[in-house]
Amino acid sequence: MYIRANADGTFFNGPTFTNQALFCSKTEIHSGIESFVMQMSKHSRHEFPNSPSPELVVELFGLPMTGQVEIAAESKNTFYIDELYGVVNEKKIWN
Repeated sequence: MYIRANADGTFFNGPTFTNQALFCSKTEIHSGIESFVMQMSKHSRHEFPNSPSPELVVELFGLPMTGQVEIAAESKNTFYIDELYGVVNEKKIWN
């Protein structure tokens, strides 16, 4: 993760935490979720636009956060918040 740009235009990177280490896998997961939602919408009464809105993404992310949807522990254990501006560490979103 970029922290800042140096005077010579190069970037200063923070430590590689779990989110960065799993970035390629997260991209695949996000594509799969998008594909699932778009296919599901085509087979329901509520068809979504071709490009999901930020509100839809927030709604979908909120479902497991409120316990309305169960996510496997293996998946939950890959979600972290990186803290690089102050104390440098990472925290799990779900405990």
